[in-house]
Amino acid sequence: MFHRTLFFCLLLTLSGCDRISAVLVSKPTKITQAFPLSIELGIAQAHLLSEDSHGTAERPSLSDAFDQLVVVRALACAGTAPISRFDTVSEVQGKIQNQDCFKKQDRQLADWVGIQRVGIALRRPALRPLTELPRQTTVVGARNTVDLITAMSANIVVTKGDYGLFTVLDLAGDKPIQSFQAPMNANGPAKLSPNGRLLSVPVSNRSLNLFDTESGNLLWSTDTYNNVVAWIPEVGALVLNEGSSSNGVLLDLQTGIGETYAATDKNLSWSQSIPSSANKLLVGGTYSAWLIDHTRRADGRLVTTVN
Repeated sequence: MFHRTLFFCLLLTLSGCDRISAVLVSKPTKITQAFPLSIELGIAQAHLLSEDSHGTAERPSLSDAFDQLVVVRALACAGTAPISRFDTVSEVQGKIQNQDCFKKQDRQLADWVGIQRVGIALRRPALRPLTELPRQTTVVGARNTVDLITAMSANIVVTKGDYGLFTVLDLAGDKPIQSFQAPMNANGPAKLSPNGRLLSVPVSNRSLNLFDTESGNLLWSTDTYNNVVAWIPEVGALVLNEGSSSNGVLLDLQTGIGETYAATDKNLSWSQSIPSSANKLLVGGTYSAWLIDHTRRADGRLVTTVN
């Protein structure tokens, strides 16, 4: 113990407090301190952790998963930079030149966070339970409506008004739940998730925004996809159109990984659930339709079967 204390005292004399502190901090942490996450990403992460209550022994918490991705970010962008355990944060900054790498990694992390937030919202119960309504009723709050979007399994409708103003309405309520503004060039067909909690809004056929209808918050904005073809809450997935190729993609909302969809037509535009099977969808485009079954295996992998 005496020799260890003497060693640290000598280090303190020779290198100062910063040098000793650097020894006690891991390499990934020093790199992250030298190149912090963007403010926007930090805010999105805080929202994600406040929304997530699904961490179990079988499925690690999103907090742990995010921390692991931050470590990957640090090590990937550091590359072969000669960072030692004695380097301070300022020295680490001087040794890593590829700062564009951190921006790219932050965009990928932002996508992961957004996808996880969408997955959480899609798993939640209906925003308003689906109940029997009077044969005739007045919906309060719908003005200058140019489009009306309905939820399949909730008493929720969303109206689109002038200048891209969306208003979320409870069919059995006496006042609007929320209103929010979409981008002015959001001219594609908006779609509402079955539970009424998510609204997908295509933007100029080049990108896609997904909003939380209860809060009006933007959960995920992506330039990779431009349209939601189908919501599949039973297995935690979305069918999307990829913007660059117009191919269908099955996006796993648990892993954030997208794979080529079983329906091979380009520009898929519609889907219809099959009453006898919640996981089975009729999916199609302009000229054809596909009957596809979706399951999640015991190992967590998504599987599609064309019937």
